Amino acid sequence: MIPSHHDIFSRLLSEAKSSIRLYVSDQLDNNLIEDCLKNSKRQLELCLYLPKEVAEGAQNNPFTLTRLYKLRELGASIYIIEELGNEPNLVCMVDFEATLEMTETHCNMLSSRKDERKLIAYQKQFESINQSQPEFLQEQDDINLSFRVENSIVTKGSSTNIHWRSENAAMVEIDNVGGVPLVGSKPVTFFDHTILKIKASNNKQVKIKALYVNAVKQLNIKYTVKFFNPISKQFVSLEENKNNPGIFGVAKGSRIKLTWNIIEAEEVTILPFGMNQTLGEHIFQTNGSQEITIQAKLQEKVTSCRIIIHEFPMPVFTHNFIPIKKVLPSNIDLNIKDLRHQAVSFLESKGYLNNDKVRAELFDKISSQKNKLHDYYKELGFQYFYKKHSVPKLNRKIKERLKSYFKDEPSVLSMINTLRDYHEL
Repeated sequence: MIPSHHDIFSRLLSEAKSSIRLYVSDQLDNNLIEDCLKNSKRQLELCLYLPKEVAEGAQNNPFTLTRLYKLRELGASIYIIEELGNEPNLVCMVDFEATLEMTETHCNMLSSRKDERKLIAYQKQFESINQSQPEFLQEQDDINLSFRVENSIVTKGSSTNIHWRSENAAMVEIDNVGGVPLVGSKPVTFFDHTILKIKASNNKQVKIKALYVNAVKQLNIKYTVKFFNPISKQFVSLEENKNNPGIFGVAKGSRIKLTWNIIEAEEVTILPFGMNQTLGEHIFQTNGSQEITIQAKLQEKVTSCRIIIHEFPMPVFTHNFIPIKKVLPSNIDLNIKDLRHQAVSFLESKGYLNNDKVRAELFDKISSQKNKLHDYYKELGFQYFYKKHSVPKLNRKIKERLKSYFKDEPSVLSMINTLRDYHEL
């Protein structure tokens, strides 16, 4: 293990409070074994998963074999398994959540958002091994302990049964419960996510195991519907109608990708595709309208949702033929009076269909109204008024009338005569 990687690994182990599950595909080095021994003394569950080649190599190394026996005395469980994959050389899961992957060149802390699928796969694989595989290096008088829960996921405030069985143990204890019989079961109510730990012991050995119960408020069905964009060559999310949730529209011939995430469910059914994964995706092509039903089950309670995908354009009208009764003769002649022909004849007789004549009449009416409007507009202008009425002539008439009116008053008449004749300008 690279020294910098070992520091990260050691720090992660030191943060464990209840459980460490460790897969190693390479040869076990001394530093790794010492880290496991140091943390086993803290009364934690330690599950070590080794490929067959690694286990055989440990058996041929007396120092490594001795340290593995010491781990078992302190409560560890060691299993021989198939390789988890070609990539990780080491996988370490702490308290059923924080998970570290290591290769020869880098290490990566898995995220619940980015690597959720991989995390779930590790959780299920480790738990399946614990429940079904015999332990490595187990001797006849060693403690044999099994610990399981009926429902690893429950709704908050509900209960489920835990079961345990021990052999060759003198005492069995369960955290927050106390001493229990060597074999038994018990209903437990869960209000939050909980790690239960059991310890079986005798005068020479301890065996510790843990299980995780996920308490959820309610079962949520999470899904997305995407269509393949031929321009970007990528699947693009479709917006959901807030007033009509679960209804989507796509262009005719589109490829659709449905993804879902219902990891809290015990059972899942995707109809009509017949899939039952709690986390997955499916690509298909619609034909008209497609209805999808997602059903999820948790503790006998079934939650479902319906998705409808309409393909546009979609036919609005369909043929609806009138059924012909057999009592009618097959050679009957039907004469239908078409009133449209009568309407055309009537309009032609009134001259309404003579387009040239009607157009000419309308043109004459428009021209007449245009001329009247133009004449009315001219009458409102001063230029037209001056042409129709001679202002200089009017001024001369006014001056002559003034002179006639003041002819007996020489002073006024003299003043009028001195006025300039503006009308001559």
